[in-house]
Amino acid sequence: MENILPYEVKYSTLKKIKSYDLHREVMEELLYDFEEDMDDEGFESILNRLEEIALKVQTNYFDKLLQFFKEKIRTESLKQSLDKINCPEPNYIEAINIIEEDLKIAKNSQSIGIQNIGLHISDSIYEIEYRKLKTALEDFREAFYYLNSDVEIVKVDSHVQCQNSNEVFPDVVTRGEYLQYVVYNEAWNFLSHMAYAIASFGTPGVYISNIDKGTSHLRRAILDIYDGLILETQEIDEEYLSIRALKLNSLGNNEKIISLSSSLKEYYLKKRNI
Repeated sequence: MENILPYEVKYSTLKKIKSYDLHREVMEELLYDFEEDMDDEGFESILNRLEEIALKVQTNYFDKLLQFFKEKIRTESLKQSLDKINCPEPNYIEAINIIEEDLKIAKNSQSIGIQNIGLHISDSIYEIEYRKLKTALEDFREAFYYLNSDVEIVKVDSHVQCQNSNEVFPDVVTRGEYLQYVVYNEAWNFLSHMAYAIASFGTPGVYISNIDKGTSHLRRAILDIYDGLILETQEIDEEYLSIRALKLNSLGNNEKIISLSSSLKEYYLKKRNI
């Protein structure tokens, strides 16, 4: 994630729009396709696919960087940078660093390095946090399954054309896209907190705080999935409205969010199976 997150953030900053297709790709690898009893070979295959995604993210950012600052990059720096990618083993990270240094752009991420990983990431030390995280992941996978199977996945586009007009409006979020935007954003925030927790341990308190924050984002994603699924696929009745009335009181309280998510899930599945 160290080779994905910083470049995704910088690319989105230049383009002024997030890439939810990218969020979906990473989510499916790490949150949906990942199996609890996965062997080394399966895990290695996920890492290989993540490396492919990382290269794509770095390439997109590099291209956008050149396009955005085309007239400000010195010729020598541009040549050195292009030499790093026009070779048998392209290195986009080094190519990006050359351009950013030339433009005096502060690096958004330094290589932290993960030291003594086995000493601080231990089931016996953080059993409570890991148990909560494991339960949230299982609940998310189930909710994400229903999202994929019961709602038509709309390809996210940054430009939308009105039905009765030839005029194009940039950055308009359609009704079909909105649920994906919300869920992907929460899940991406979860991944960001988890990646930072592992790569920059700091202290046990900081580590636990990042895990808890990540789990909270995942819980909100689950809540939004079931709430959105009901609105997208079912008729609204008084029972749903009475459940949803609790939503505002639940925000910021994990226990209430879990309880509300369970109520929405039970309501959704009951109506779904009628």
